[in-house]
Amino acid sequence: MAAAATGASLPRPIVRDDITTASIPAATRPAGATLSASIRPDVPLFGAHRIRFGKISSGIRISGLIRKAAASGASAICINQCAALADRLTLKGASLSQQLRHVSASVNAMVAYKTDEQNHGRLDQWSTPNETLGRRSGDCEDYAILKMALLARLGIPVTAMEIVVVKDTDRRLFHAVLAVAFEDRSLILDNMTDTVEADKAKRSYAPLFSLSGKANYVFGYKGGSSDLMASLKNISAIAPGAGF
Repeated sequence: MAAAATGASLPRPIVRDDITTASIPAATRPAGATLSASIRPDVPLFGAHRIRFGKISSGIRISGLIRKAAASGASAICINQCAALADRLTLKGASLSQQLRHVSASVNAMVAYKTDEQNHGRLDQWSTPNETLGRRSGDCEDYAILKMALLARLGIPVTAMEIVVVKDTDRRLFHAVLAVAFEDRSLILDNMTDTVEADKAKRSYAPLFSLSGKANYVFGYKGGSSDLMASLKNISAIAPGAGF
């Protein structure tokens, strides 16, 4: 996926998932904006609006861990190998944006991309953080889950993060990323790039559903009235990493 044009020359492209990407300058936090303690459903994500939803079969085991971590603490989702890695990735005195980028880039470097077909012999399977670390491989949602767990261990509220499954209209693939909520936007941690960007910079990402510590959501767009229209037909058939 090509980076958005900035008017400046870009560094040499890096490769993620056999797709060439390029880093652009990291998003800086606007004056007065602070990390949210919880996702704000009223703030759009990738230009779409959240609609609270019930159980989502994709990642149902991981969804349970996320809920437990939101209620009882990071140890519900990040223990043993995950906890030890979080300790190693701590940047003392770093800004929040530096810590987010360090965690995202480190996970991108240490986990080899392999599809669920390659790892599990099935189209879609979401792994726990320690399962991913034990294999040192996974697909897009496994990167996002591991990053969430590490950041939870480092003190980011689980309720401020969500695993978001999107339709990447450029690559014509379903994809998964981690979103971290600020007051007026979300920052996106993506295995496709080491750069941490605001959701608005990801123009080819159309959100489909998300898992968070408080609720599951599907996404809709404003129609001719004030009602929201969800864009999903068969949510159980959506497998991050697969084409559409």
